[in-house]
Amino acid sequence: MANSGGKARLYLRALDERESKPISGTEGAYDPFFAPDGESIGFAARGKLKKVSLADGNVVDVGDAPTLRGAAFTPRGTIVFAPTSHGGLWAVPAGGASPSK
Repeated sequence: MANSGGKARLYLRALDERESKPISGTEGAYDPFFAPDGESIGFAARGKLKKVSLADGNVVDVGDAPTLRGAAFTPRGTIVFAPTSHGGLWAVPAGGASPSK
């Protein structure tokens, strides 16, 4: 994650390259976290929990997270997250759906 022109966004850099490239659709991103398979990155932006595929750049809104306080992918394809500073943990399928407590 880096700021460019006052806007935070995610960047990707191959280990054998010097330059990083911005990941489209990640403007305003914060609190990024990798999927266990390394194929996706989860993040928060504009009150939403989101996921971006590193293979095709597709960004998916996964659920509401007004003030995300942390999140992690599980090995079973679920994201566990704290959408606010109070109220406990929620879980949502990584592909998006209605979160549940």
